[in-house]
Amino acid sequence: MSLLFSSAATATVAANTTSVAISGLDLGTVLPGMTISLGARGRLTGDAYIIATVTPSGTSGGTLTVVDPVAGAYNSVAFVIDTRDFNGTAPNYLIASYTQTLNALLRLTSPLTNLFTGSRQVALDKDNASAISRLLFAISGRTWGAVEQRTLTYTPTGAAQTTTETVSLRAYPDGTTPIDALLIDLATGGADLRKASATMASAPTVDLGSAPTGKVAVTGSATILSFGVGKHLERLVHIMDGGAVLTYNATSLVLPGGANITTAAGDCFHATSDGSGNWRVRSYARASGKPVIRSGSADIADASASGRIVLTGTAGQGATALGLGVGNIPTFMGAILNGAIQTRGAITAGGYVGVGFANDTGLQYWGWGLGDALGGGNSGANLKLFSYGDGGGFLSGPIVINRATSQTVLMSLAVTGGTTLGGTLQLAFYTVATLPAGTVGVVVFASNARKPGEAAGAGTGVLACYSNGAWRRLSDEAAVAA
Repeated sequence: MSLLFSSAATATVAANTTSVAISGLDLGTVLPGMTISLGARGRLTGDAYIIATVTPSGTSGGTLTVVDPVAGAYNSVAFVIDTRDFNGTAPNYLIASYTQTLNALLRLTSPLTNLFTGSRQVALDKDNASAISRLLFAISGRTWGAVEQRTLTYTPTGAAQTTTETVSLRAYPDGTTPIDALLIDLATGGADLRKASATMASAPTVDLGSAPTGKVAVTGSATILSFGVGKHLERLVHIMDGGAVLTYNATSLVLPGGANITTAAGDCFHATSDGSGNWRVRSYARASGKPVIRSGSADIADASASGRIVLTGTAGQGATALGLGVGNIPTFMGAILNGAIQTRGAITAGGYVGVGFANDTGLQYWGWGLGDALGGGNSGANLKLFSYGDGGGFLSGPIVINRATSQTVLMSLAVTGGTTLGGTLQLAFYTVATLPAGTVGVVVFASNARKPGEAAGAGTGVLACYSNGAWRRLSDEAAVAA
């Protein structure tokens, strides 16, 4: 739009008013918001005023109302109507820009203000008694997220209801109902972060940092060499299927124990990455509850080959599988067994289960435990002491405690000093025909030997002592006879 100018046009202004009477000019093309400059013809001199309204009077003038009062010096002067402001070509254009900015700021005091229009919108709520501070993010009218400051009320366990001021980053999964993705307690500075979960398949590279989630479920059994190159990340990982091998790397994938870990379904671990994208598994929890141990070790209950070696292989193989080290001998400061000691299966005749006593080379000298086959009717399961020779072979069972009678059977007894009995003493029973080879001084009871005066074949038994090459009755030292 060009300059509107007329040599005959004059303005008559009442002093310090906003009403400007125009003559000699058609005001039909003048628009509100233009600028009128009252001053000498042909140059932009004098004060400039923004036109608020235009009231034409046919084609011969009319009345203009300007925004601000006109000074008395211009009560009857020539004027210029300048439209360059609307084309953005004059310094006065900035006035309109400032006005728009001011209007935008004023709009921020409304209950809900769209800062930008169109498909993608940002809205700001004012902060007063009836509205919270909130910055909304929407696409085509559908709300996706918000940054919000609000008062939060909750009841701690065992305490009274309390309130605190919070700032939260909220998500609208359904476009309507918000959930707190990140909640910050302004009273303490503490934060609560919601961690979603994603599922990834096991592969040489499982890029834990590629998903926007704090938890990852890993499926499949492929060997895993890397967790990707994400920096300064933290992930909680749940193993779904098991059988995958986490491959240890001293730089990029550090694992507990410094060795590979074979996963099992239900295992969980906590992993973090550093500023170079190297990952470290800080803790690993097996679903079985067993600790993470080096790959050279095995549990004897495992069905693996190395586990079976412990039970069926050589001592050296078992020691290697269990990680016992040099000597194949574990050393304990002490051991307390709280409960029963059991075997897996029956004890066969002549066998036993118990404790062996050996020297520092592993050569067993003594064994103490339950012997004989286990059975009902108060039979078997007698408690025995066993002795072994220098070559490790069984020698004898010098002490046996009978389970049924509680009697102790000694292979031999040598007493030094006096012996006091608190009850009866029962000697070994033999018939005359079954008397053993004698040892001088040994006393037995010959059950069918004759007392003095008893007839042959009618003996009622005597105490007998081996002396002078024969078993002799104590009464008269005659050789015993049936």
